[in-house]
Amino acid sequence: MPVIGAGGAGAGAVTPAPAGDPVPPTPPDGASAQVSSTHADPETNFVRVFGGLKRGGRFRLEERTTGALVFADATYDLREAEVPQHAEITIYSLFGDVKIIVPPGMTVRSTGAVIFGDDKIETTHTDTPGPTLTVHRVGAFGDLKVKSALPGEQLPKRWRWF
Repeated sequence: MPVIGAGGAGAGAVTPAPAGDPVPPTPPDGASAQVSSTHADPETNFVRVFGGLKRGGRFRLEERTTGALVFADATYDLREAEVPQHAEITIYSLFGDVKIIVPPGMTVRSTGAVIFGDDKIETTHTDTPGPTLTVHRVGAFGDLKVKSALPGEQLPKRWRWF
């Protein structure tokens, strides 16, 4: 792979790197290296034990998110998030609830097997269909609660929607 540098070849000259050299090209003198922030990892993983996960505000929900909860809850507020057209959240839980707030128009599907747990999904539909979120759950003693709300809408305390 060629390496750009001033080492004996003049400013901005390209010199070949030794075979198998993992060093990425360096920018010419006076230029700065930039890393693209638009490319993100398509999968995110998390584990919570006796704790919790709260995600809200502006963030990018990846295409695939996988998590494990043990005596922990996960809350996702997707009203201001950048959500791909088809996203999946897979949760393995033992004594853990999953709460998701979605913008109106988002389609939410739930699959999986949970012992002593409920799925409560209340979404509102709009004329223009939005992204689809599929929540896969495997576990025991935990609920899935999904509710539509507009960005900035005040939410009831303690999820007393259902």
